[in-house]
Amino acid sequence: MIRGKGMALVILGVLVLACFYVGQRTYVVQLGYDLEALKGEKKRLEQVHNHLVIEAAALGSLDRVERIAVDSLGMKKPDADQIVLMIPKEGEDLPGSGTKTASLENFQVAQAPVPGARKFSDGEASGLIQKIKNAL
Repeated sequence: MIRGKGMALVILGVLVLACFYVGQRTYVVQLGYDLEALKGEKKRLEQVHNHLVIEAAALGSLDRVERIAVDSLGMKKPDADQIVLMIPKEGEDLPGSGTKTASLENFQVAQAPVPGARKFSDGEASGLIQKIKNAL
């Protein structure tokens, strides 16, 4: 009788282990399917990303922006005397260097930056900076 109960417990234990093993194998196989699906999704998203990078480059090209500005917005290139080059004041960092925020106080008007452009006196340069500040 004890022998029969012991054998039943062994059989029950083997069945429990077999069910556990089958469950684990099923879980591993499902993870494999999920992994393959995610790899496919990653590949698809990389293709979309590459397409968007190309599209962004095309939309942001200077030729396209200039064409829209001229054709759609009625803009035109400035004359040489309308160009004012702003350069960082001595000792100031360039914008985008991350060390300072870009503000007009950090810049000065460059003198005759473009061939044919007129030079500005310090008073005129200050006035230009003030006009730009007011426009902002």
